[in-house]
Amino acid sequence: MPWHLEEIDGEFCVIKDDDGSSEGCHASRSDALKQISALYASEADEDGEEATSGAFVLVPEGVWSGDGRRFEAGTTTWREGDLPMTANFGIPEMGGHGGAVIVGKWVNIRRQGNEIVADPIFDEGSDNGREAKRLVDEGMLRGVSVDAGIDPDGEVLTEEGVTFVGARIIGATLTPHPAFEGAGLIASATSLEMTLDDFTLDEPDELTPLTVTDDGRVFGHVAPADSCHIGSPHRCVTPPKSASEYALFRTGYVKLSDGAEIATGPVTIGGDHADRFASRTDAERHYADVSMAIADVTVVDGKFGPWASGRLRPGVTSEQVHALRASGWSGDWRPYQGGLELIAVHAVNAPGFPIFRAAYIAGKPASLVASVGPPCEDGLVDRIARLEHRERIREMIT
Repeated sequence: MPWHLEEIDGEFCVIKDDDGSSEGCHASRSDALKQISALYASEADEDGEEATSGAFVLVPEGVWSGDGRRFEAGTTTWREGDLPMTANFGIPEMGGHGGAVIVGKWVNIRRQGNEIVADPIFDEGSDNGREAKRLVDEGMLRGVSVDAGIDPDGEVLTEEGVTFVGARIIGATLTPHPAFEGAGLIASATSLEMTLDDFTLDEPDELTPLTVTDDGRVFGHVAPADSCHIGSPHRCVTPPKSASEYALFRTGYVKLSDGAEIATGPVTIGGDHADRFASRTDAERHYADVSMAIADVTVVDGKFGPWASGRLRPGVTSEQVHALRASGWSGDWRPYQGGLELIAVHAVNAPGFPIFRAAYIAGKPASLVASVGPPCEDGLVDRIARLEHRERIREMIT
């Protein structure tokens, strides 16, 4: 039974397509999408079929392909019922989808925002179906290219390219080279197991910004060592090192594929940082209330700053992965036993300790990845701190 998402009175509600009744409403869009995915999964179980290898994005609407094509947001439909799933390893020398062979079917086709998503069921009774599943599970075949019916009147030509309005999906082919970025296996739904190496990744020999790989690994420096926080223009506030081996951050744990457990902390997204004057307890409550955990990582003090490594959480959507990649991450340090300890790693638009990604991509030396201007003169930091303290007292009195 198909469902869709509607925003009603500031909440995101899951609505049945056939009768318009509500299955429930949520404060966040991501929670509503999770319910829709769970409903489809439950429906598949009742039908006696089990989708494997995780969900795929068939069409990311509004995204331009490298050759100047896109699907108009909100207009793509699909043929009723299950759709054929093919794979392009039949006759490689044939262009397009020529030579693609049947390897299964797409089920639970649904809309999630501006993405058309489906679950794969492989034909494991055939050699082609088993081979396609193996290639997907091992990370060698994770893209998708759709076959779509397009009305000539639905092709809108502009200087940027052609936009398809009202396209109708009739099938989709697994391919290692999708034309549209984001068309393929949703990163968090991969079948790769979590290993100790994922959470103990060695720090590289250069400053590294937040990185999310296609197979769901998350790593990077939370802040550059010896850099100055941009929120303190009159004194240089550097990222504190942990006296507790980040025990206040690593309050959860992840169970690894070999059954072992490792202490981790969450990377959160959504909402702002907690108020800088909030207590440690209130700040922790803030992140629990307004944010969503999107990944689990460990943090250690590295040569170039706090170094984090881990994995995306199960159930994370491709939209959430996109938002995480498009953000910087920012640490939140709070007073504890005479020092400052990290309690949260939060994805933000403007981190206080920025790592300039353009310089990193260009392969510049780490010393060129700056954050703020030159450090203050000896003794000047303390004098400025006292002046700022007096100014805050004066503001409180007045």
